[in-house]
Amino acid sequence: MIHLAIAVLWFLVGLCILVGIGWVILWVLGQLGIPVPPMAVKIALIVIGLLCLIWFLTEVVGGGGMGMPTLR
Repeated sequence: MIHLAIAVLWFLVGLCILVGIGWVILWVLGQLGIPVPPMAVKIALIVIGLLCLIWFLTEVVGGGGMGMPTLR
């Protein structure tokens, strides 16, 4: 049971890092004066969401490839 909790915490940490990196990239582009269309922001959020969904499902089925514990 503790392995499940640890795997979920690792997933959440990775999720925060991934979302943070995406946010920083968009913020830096805005600070440089490069206009980022709202549609591009939506697409970036969808891509990040799909990556997180794939990562979570991989963890659930026991793939675990990123050097992290699996949920199985």
